[in-house]
Amino acid sequence: MTVTVQDANREVKGAGGAGTDAWIPLPGGACDGRRTAGHDRSRVDFVPGFEVLEERMGWRDRWASQPYVPRPKLQKVSATELVRLQAAASRFVARSPVLSELVSKVEVQRGRFYVFDADTYVMARITPLAGPTFLLEAPWRDGWSEAKRGGWRAVLGALEKDTRGTFHGLGSLAGKGKGGSSVQKKLRALGVPVRVLAEPREWYVRHRKPAIIETDEERGRVLVAFDQFGGFGSFGGTCLYARRDGEWGCYTIRPSASESIASAEAWLKKRDWEGWR
Repeated sequence: MTVTVQDANREVKGAGGAGTDAWIPLPGGACDGRRTAGHDRSRVDFVPGFEVLEERMGWRDRWASQPYVPRPKLQKVSATELVRLQAAASRFVARSPVLSELVSKVEVQRGRFYVFDADTYVMARITPLAGPTFLLEAPWRDGWSEAKRGGWRAVLGALEKDTRGTFHGLGSLAGKGKGGSSVQKKLRALGVPVRVLAEPREWYVRHRKPAIIETDEERGRVLVAFDQFGGFGSFGGTCLYARRDGEWGCYTIRPSASESIASAEAWLKKRDWEGWR
């Protein structure tokens, strides 16, 4: 039987023993201790009787080999033009059914535009570039992640219509005509305010998709699951949108209590309506 071992840099191939699995002997008579199938990453410097097929590049080498991409250079804009653009952005926010509920202000700092939400959290940054082009970025870890390049209205439109959670994930509320079946639009039709819809911020940022589990329109209760599916399985959480004393709120629910509205509400009552953290 022919077996193959891959280490971080090389692929080695040779003849192994009978059976479905093979153990690769290491120098000194030791064994690797792991099966040589799939993505085995044992370190093999030399194995008698085995042939090096090809050199493989480690992740450090791959990272170092990537071409350097310089940061976009800030284009200096006159003070008059900065004021004009800031005023245009403020008008755009005021007319938007989404941003008008989420954005508290647009400020100019050192030649860039910063969009703040109601909690004075920086939602986005817009940088003037060479020519009539602007760069829209979202906060990412300790830096910024590029989201869109284009004209002034194009980058503002991208900020408003975000559906992936890069900025808020409620872009379906900004659309017209089609898209009326979105979870956010159904919740808005029940009277849930935009600011309350946006409260599961961390789930939207992680691109988790909302899906309604159960609805009680008469009592003002909607149980919503936020799920993300990937190569390593599914990740998710559940929240209950509830109207209490005439006010809507968003309450995260413990997984063991998220099967139904009844189980979620019973769990919340035991905690005096304090969501799960």
